[in-house]
Amino acid sequence: MKRKSLHNLLIDTLEELDFSWNDTGMPEIIFLNNIPNHLHPKHYIALEFAEIFKADAVYFRYYDDNRYCVPQVYFYDNSITERTKVEIAEIHKQVYSSCQVPMICFVDKAEVSLFDCRKPVNKKANNLSNEDCIIENPFSINNLASLKEFFSAKKLNSALFWESNEASKHFLNNTSAYEELVKALSKIRDDFRKFFKNQTEFKGDINASNDFADDLLFKCILIKYLEENGKENASSFYQSRNLNYSSLYDFLNNNQFIEVLAELEKHFNGNVFSIENDKKKIIRKLNLSSLAQCLEGKYGRNSSLYIWEMYSFKHIPIELISNFYEEFIPKTKENQGTVYTPSYLVNLLIDECLPLSKNEKDLDYNIKLADVSCGSGIFITSAFKRLVQRWRVANMKDDKLPIPKLEIVQNILTDNIFGVDIHPTAVKLSKFSLLLAICQMVPNKVLWTHNWNDKDVFVDKKKKVFIDLDNNIIGEDFFDFLTFEKYRNFHNSFSLIIGNPPFIAIGEVQYLKYCQKLDSINFKFKVPIPKYELALMFLECSNILLKDNADLCFIQKSTALLYNSNAKKFRDYFFDKFQVHQIIDFTLLINVLFEKALVETCAVFYKKVQKSEYSTTHLVSRLLKNTKDGLFFEFDYYDFYEISKENIINEENIWRCNLLGGNRLNNLIKRLGQEDESKILLENYLLKTLKINRKNYLTGFNIGNQSQNAEFITKNPVLMAKNFKVNSMTFTDFDVTKKFESPRHERLFQKPNLIIKSTIDSSYKFPVLINLDKDFAFDINIIGIAHNNTIELQELYHKLIKNEKINSLKSISSCSQFFFRGKTAIQKQDIDKWVIPLEGDEVKLSFAEKIVMDDVLDFVYPSWYRGEKAPINQLISKQNTESTLLAFADIFNQSFNSVYKKGENKQKLKKITISNTSFALEFCYGDNIHYEGIVENEEDIDLIIKNNISRNAIVNRVLRIYTENTITLIKPKNLRYWLKSIALRDADDVFGDMINAGY
Repeated sequence: MKRKSLHNLLIDTLEELDFSWNDTGMPEIIFLNNIPNHLHPKHYIALEFAEIFKADAVYFRYYDDNRYCVPQVYFYDNSITERTKVEIAEIHKQVYSSCQVPMICFVDKAEVSLFDCRKPVNKKANNLSNEDCIIENPFSINNLASLKEFFSAKKLNSALFWESNEASKHFLNNTSAYEELVKALSKIRDDFRKFFKNQTEFKGDINASNDFADDLLFKCILIKYLEENGKENASSFYQSRNLNYSSLYDFLNNNQFIEVLAELEKHFNGNVFSIENDKKKIIRKLNLSSLAQCLEGKYGRNSSLYIWEMYSFKHIPIELISNFYEEFIPKTKENQGTVYTPSYLVNLLIDECLPLSKNEKDLDYNIKLADVSCGSGIFITSAFKRLVQRWRVANMKDDKLPIPKLEIVQNILTDNIFGVDIHPTAVKLSKFSLLLAICQMVPNKVLWTHNWNDKDVFVDKKKKVFIDLDNNIIGEDFFDFLTFEKYRNFHNSFSLIIGNPPFIAIGEVQYLKYCQKLDSINFKFKVPIPKYELALMFLECSNILLKDNADLCFIQKSTALLYNSNAKKFRDYFFDKFQVHQIIDFTLLINVLFEKALVETCAVFYKKVQKSEYSTTHLVSRLLKNTKDGLFFEFDYYDFYEISKENIINEENIWRCNLLGGNRLNNLIKRLGQEDESKILLENYLLKTLKINRKNYLTGFNIGNQSQNAEFITKNPVLMAKNFKVNSMTFTDFDVTKKFESPRHERLFQKPNLIIKSTIDSSYKFPVLINLDKDFAFDINIIGIAHNNTIELQELYHKLIKNEKINSLKSISSCSQFFFRGKTAIQKQDIDKWVIPLEGDEVKLSFAEKIVMDDVLDFVYPSWYRGEKAPINQLISKQNTESTLLAFADIFNQSFNSVYKKGENKQKLKKITISNTSFALEFCYGDNIHYEGIVENEEDIDLIIKNNISRNAIVNRVLRIYTENTITLIKPKNLRYWLKSIALRDADDVFGDMINAGY
């Protein structure tokens, strides 16, 4: 395809920033006036949006998963168009509202400007402005070196741009369109409710007035959405129906709301705009001008909101509006465990379950699917959009995406999209979200002006725009839906179940009621559900609805399924009954993934098929800026772990070890848990070796129900765990009348004794004290060891201190509650399993095991808390570059040569090459290899890649390149890629590659 016109300045600027657009397979930059043929379907969908926003070029980031390509930057050549600041702000507003890309870049004759499209526009001097959204300052077009330092193709390809200091102040989740929209619409909703609460017609019935206010707000937002998408079409419609006004604002302000609703219901149908006669009477009595002011953001607390100026509702993704409506679902005892799913997580899971490509199986748009706890419908709305996208790609001609007719969209919806929820409001909201999605997929003109007799619109003349979804969105308790006779036709009928069931422990009584219902369809839980977790019941029972070999994807509470030791029996059964082919683990995002809930989660993918042997991909999501702020999920090569079904059943700690370091760590923890002639577990050491009475090895007193006197506690100083630190402790006193539930035995609190606080701080230390001086009591979060042999007690204290790192590592890697509950708290049962050496003072570790331990404690574990600010996620400083890389290379070579060294022939580091974004370490095998030092040459790294692999492979952030007698590792400059423990893992992977190649 020939370029229609050249953007010379834009092209020159992009070239200077190292962008490329000649690769027809995976081009970094695509120009809108020169779109290559035979692109990926996701390219065409993304470019369709970019064209709406009048972008001149789009930068794509590539992933080696089902996301394939994601647009991340729109470029605008302002040297030709010369848009004003207000026009640039208008574009910013549209892109911000659409959530398509987080950044836009304008290039004009003098400078280059980057804008953060996670921040909204504001008003300055009565005009829209995005000046507060600029990243750094405009950069001179004649000197782009300072811009290239942090913004370039390589920085974006490696994701280093998003982790840079310059970007750290931008692209924040709390300023995104979703966050701001929820705030804005929630304020409008509050004012709607306040308005109706004060009306005498409701006689103080707050629930009735709230429901009425919410219902009208649903209708108003839908009308505003339709109007904002096509004001001329709406105005023509109102005129054709002899209505007196041209906008919802005017209808409300002049008390013509009933009239406009009646005409909209006739045209759109679906009972969307209908309203009961008694409600009509109420509305006719009221002056709705205040309501009009609320909706426009010009009333009360909304006076500075300017919602319709801040957003372009024409471009807001339906998922954002759908997510807002989760706020409308009443918070009751039954749904207290409901966690509302952020749209970027939904999109990730939709990509995994319903990928889009040119493969025939990825173009099937007749996939019958359901969400059986659908809430406001965000999953099924997103799935509906994906099926329509599949139809469009399947019907492409000449690389053009066709616009589907209204009836095609309706048929895809009614034939394939189903939802179930117990709450009537959720049912209404799901229907509403799906109807809004229709509005987005069909041209606005068709919605307002369609002719029911026009064959090009409808074959079925009885259809209208909004269809009856009563058979698709069903208001029932999930277990009634499974067991009632009228729904039995849904059994074994779905190809996909997807969603986010409620996280709540329902108790034994309710659990048995559900079991009794399931008996009616001959279904029984062969293994009891741990703690009666409702989400786990959904996870297993939903297979009743699936066809054989069909798929399920559920968000689950990861502690309930993976990390709780009490769930092992269920976990073993579950992984045996189904082929659980993937788990994406969001546990480390406990504080950030779900805005209003601190909950540790994972996404579980299974097929309804039983296999004797298979492996599960365990993919760990780290606490990085991209993910934390809802930009993109960033997965590194080292975040992927393959676990065999056999290991899932036999290796209880393997899931936690993958959060920290993987298989080598798991093997170490397993070895430390095995007693032999050189080591013993603490509990056995105390009870069997030292012959301590069990009542003298316990946690301290528990105040609890305060039923027992304990003078031996109240007469002494008291140490509470919160006052016991590694280097200090502060005592307090109790009133003599204080009582306790479990006061323990008096000897526990008497000297000589040793106390351990059941916590590990972020520097992996635990407070431990040998007490030879005085008697004092301590609480249940401190463990006491009372022993009369002072020498043996001192020896134990010495062994605990000397093996502090080993026992901290063991607890962090195996304690089922640590980090998830109480952050740093561990339990006595975990301390029971600490390791005590029998030979010498320290437990013996191999050279490789020490490396793994040190990296986990010093780098990986602290990153659980510090995220992108942790040292492991920072770039290696210039002064530490050579020492860090040489240490990495030394471990890599030692591991490699332990297998492949022959005589004088061994592997050595030959050269380190440094580019702006990466380090390349070249290793050679032979008998006379000399280290040549560091070379700073970006072109050298590009040449290595170009000569040895497809340029497309650069989408991977970790590259291993093999030539004769040479291995080159190319990775980003962040420390996490160059730890000594990663050198061990790289060596393990190289061994695997070489064995597969026949070496």
